[in-house]
Amino acid sequence: MKKSSLLLLLAVCFMVALPFVALGEGGSGVGLGETIPTNIPETITIETAISSVFTGAFWLLLMASALFFLLGAYYFLMGGQDEDSVKKGRSVLTFAIIAIVLAILSRGISEFVIRIMGVS
Repeated sequence: MKKSSLLLLLAVCFMVALPFVALGEGGSGVGLGETIPTNIPETITIETAISSVFTGAFWLLLMASALFFLLGAYYFLMGGQDEDSVKKGRSVLTFAIIAIVLAILSRGISEFVIRIMGVS
């Protein structure tokens, strides 16, 4: 394995693991005898269900598109004189940008659907 490939793999692993490490270091942990706080609403309405689905899709698409953006940039930059690798990098970058646009649209679509349904 090339040194640059190993460094890229290490950087991607670090970027993926960093949020989990940061979330695990919370100062207000739950001790013995304390109740676990929840953010679950008492009643689940259609508005909260639709919002939850589209919010989950937003974050999933955003994470996947960021990884594919890095992969496409790697193919594009490391392609050099190889036309197939550069072409592959361009197509991966194009699809990553489309995924980012879809992720942003998913936030707007949820609000649009909720307003069409007349939920206030």
